[in-house]
Amino acid sequence: MSVQLSEASNRPRLIILALVALFAISCASGSGGEDDMGRRAGRDQTPGDVLGDPAGTGVAAGIPRTVVPRAGLSPEPPTPTAEPVTPPPTLSPTSAQIPYTTPVVTIAPPTTVVDAYYGTATHYGVQYQDSPQGCPGTPAYDTNNPYILAVGPAMYAEWPCGTVLRITGPAGSLDIARSDSCPGCSGANIDLSEAGQAIICGAVGANCAVTIERAR
Repeated sequence: MSVQLSEASNRPRLIILALVALFAISCASGSGGEDDMGRRAGRDQTPGDVLGDPAGTGVAAGIPRTVVPRAGLSPEPPTPTAEPVTPPPTLSPTSAQIPYTTPVVTIAPPTTVVDAYYGTATHYGVQYQDSPQGCPGTPAYDTNNPYILAVGPAMYAEWPCGTVLRITGPAGSLDIARSDSCPGCSGANIDLSEAGQAIICGAVGANCAVTIERAR
């Protein structure tokens, strides 16, 4: 009788211990199932899911894309960009003024005629009528012949006998060949007949300044 009472009093305790054991087993089974599900989920995930790229585009969220060239192919060179060309500045008349320099004009002196001389024209005198002249081949002196010319000693070499000289005075001009010598004539002074002096100087006995040059 005492044994039956003891078993009856221990029965609730055994039921409680059995329930606790079942609860512990249930908790242990639930934790293992979650681990198995996690492992299965890890096996089913793709690299894109891990990197945040479920679409598989190769670009993860927040990660810059790096293009790796395939073997044997070189990356395309960047397209050159033409730099803008600045045209040269246009010079206006006011910004590019050329300094003006006054040209220097040199006036050449008048041409000097080498054979031109200046002297005085005198006349023989009627008393020398029919007198011989000094140059060979010339006729005797004739007061009415305007083509008689005598020169002084200073011009004997410059104007030898037969040299044609152009005698120009205030009244006129004559081309006369030297026909005589005038020992008393100095420098480029000359002696003319009365007829010749009248044409060149304007009157007989009117001694005048003359220009003497070679006619040819």
